[in-house]
Order: sequence, then structure tokens, then C-alpha cells
Amino acid sequence: MAHGRFTPGAPSPGDQRMVPGTGELPLLDMLTALPPGLVIGLEVPLRSQAEAGIGPRDRLGRCVDAARGLLDQLTDEHRQL
Repeated sequence: MAHGRFTPGAPSPGDQRMVPGTGELPLLDMLTALPPGLVIGLEVPLRSQAEAGIGPRDRLGRCVDAARGLLDQLTDEHRQL
């Protein structure tokens, strides 16, 4: 299982992460470096959205859709190799 927290420094109560693939980190490159078949976990609290009243299903749905999009790109890229 791969679990990464790719934000620098110690976690803080105001820690805000982004939906996978929407930030500056090269997540697709990182995923490419991992061995095939590895279980990947997401940890994207989106605290500000929760505090704004956006429900967990809506927050989670955005993250899952974005992660699936990244994995689809990874699959397509590997097919081309």
C-alpha cells in the first residue's frame, strides 16, 4: 500500500490539501514510479469545504473522480510504452 502526504512540514489544524491532480505536485509522475498493482490511499480532508457546508459525499466524489482520472491517464500512458 502506498500512502503519501506530500505537503511539507508538520500537519496543522488548518492544513488544506487539494483534489488530486489540481495542485503543483507531479502526481502522475509519482504514480508512474510506483509498482503496478499497489493499493493507493487518498487523504484529502478539504476542511474549508466541510466548514462551508459541503457534505462528505460531494467532497469525496470530487476526490475519487479526480483520482480515477489520474489512474486512467496512467493506464493510457503505460499502453503507449
